[in-house]
Amino acid sequence: MRELGYENVSEVSLCRFGRSFMTAALGKTASEPLRPDVLFTVEQALENAAGKNEKRRSARKAKKASVDVDARFADPNALRVAVDVSYEQDSARARRSVAKQLCECVGVAHREDALAMTYCAFQGDIAHEAREFFFSDGWTSVRTESRAVEDAFDPSSVVYLSPDATDVLDEVRSDKVYVIGGIVDLATRGIPTSLTRATSARLETRRLPIREHRPDQTHTVLNIDAVVKILCARHRGESWTEVFERELPRRQAYERPKRNKRPIPSTPV
Repeated sequence: MRELGYENVSEVSLCRFGRSFMTAALGKTASEPLRPDVLFTVEQALENAAGKNEKRRSARKAKKASVDVDARFADPNALRVAVDVSYEQDSARARRSVAKQLCECVGVAHREDALAMTYCAFQGDIAHEAREFFFSDGWTSVRTESRAVEDAFDPSSVVYLSPDATDVLDEVRSDKVYVIGGIVDLATRGIPTSLTRATSARLETRRLPIREHRPDQTHTVLNIDAVVKILCARHRGESWTEVFERELPRRQAYERPKRNKRPIPSTPV
């Protein structure tokens, strides 16, 4: 009500938890009867609010249209990231999760001016989920590609990221294409899925240096958008320690197996 221009707005709690309130606008003084004291009608206030919302929507559309994807891909210093969506998902929930993470990556690409991102093998169930539930037809900050990673890019420039890879990723270079497997983490636990996929295509594999900078981190399978954020931050020149401190999930930062949390029995004398 204050935003609409009402004066002497009072809030009265309706429950003891303070979750529900009744808002009332008094006159110029608290002793006057309960009645609005504004210089416009309710219809005018609603029209004003609608105009503000329309301005916000127009600003968002203008910002969205200002993303020049072609310029990003033409920039030799841009960070090139691809998401491999060719994996078979074992459930509708997994497909929805991957599509949601792709939508999150679109938001990252919208904010990162130096990110040129491509969704490879973007077809089938994942494309359907993204179109039906996340409006992928309006994704303007990324490119979609029906071809596989090894066909869309020069295989010699591809670095396939996998938590099961032996070699560690040190620097993030602009002349490489960093590929992230488009599969949910629950389907990959204990199975080197992305490593098998990259090895079969004869692509270079690397893993993020999580073990080296976070030795207490036991869960190294991350969401797609989390990996994209990490690569962007490293590409900007931030250290791995700073990036992991900010981007890795707090609940997984210092996970320990239950056997390591058991109390040590006292040794009899």
